[in-house]
Formats: sequence, C-alpha cells, structure tokens
Amino acid sequence: MRRPSRTATILLVLLGLLTLLRQVPRRPKALPLRLVDGQGRLVASTQSAVMEKALAGRVAAIPGVLGSTVHLSGAANDLCVQCELTIAESAQVSWVIDAARKRLAGDLAQALSSAPRRVDVLVRLRPAPEGAGQKDGAVVTAGAPQLA
Repeated sequence: MRRPSRTATILLVLLGLLTLLRQVPRRPKALPLRLVDGQGRLVASTQSAVMEKALAGRVAAIPGVLGSTVHLSGAANDLCVQCELTIAESAQVSWVIDAARKRLAGDLAQALSSAPRRVDVLVRLRPAPEGAGQKDGAVVTAGAPQLA
C-alpha cells in the first residue's frame, strides 16, 4: 500500500483548516439603511455604522449613562437593535433602560419611517466618576429626569 506524499498531506491539512475557519460565525455584513419620506420615496441612504454612531451618541446623553454602543442588524423595515449601556450605579437603572429603548425606537422610527422589530439592551453597572452625580443639571439619583 502506497503512503500519501508529504505535499498531499500538507494540502489536505490546509484544506481542513480552511474548512474549519469558514465555519466560524461572523457578524453579518450590514446593508445600507434607506431613509424614506412619508410617502415612501427614497430621501437618502447611509451605512449602518453611521446610524449606529449617531444613536450611541443620543443614548449617551441620557442622564446616568456613562457609555454606550449600538449595533443594527436586518433591513430598514425589519430592524433589530442591540444596545450596550454602561450605567452609573447611582442611576435609576429601570428608568435609564426604558428611556434608552424609547429613544432608540423613536429615533429609528422617525429616521426610517418604520419602528424597529426589537430593541435589546445589555447593561453594565459602574461606579460614577467623582462629581458625576449630575448630568445636564438633572440629578440622577433623585427621581427620573424628563427626556428632551
């Protein structure tokens, strides 16, 4: 019986490694988001990364939020939102989460003329930095400030 050559063995090993690497899950490529007017006419289109950055900035303005990232997936008319929030331990966590969900859903519904299918929020609590008990004049620990 003849043994496979060294070159054939190396090629088979490389082919096996390539096959394994193709099975590793990756984040699906985000499609450009199409912005339409009230009649459904295309006004503009943008990369989802641009919208993600803008939404993260809007959520970061909520009192009690120390940091945020937003990821969008799906088409503009069937959008899923994943938001990661870093919230100050002294904040009213349930109010901050509710405010973030409402702001994300409202902003996307206005921009895309279609509400997102789902808005998921992942929360991390962190101690607030010294002197960060107030943000934009709103006390985070006493009562829920009103959204702008």
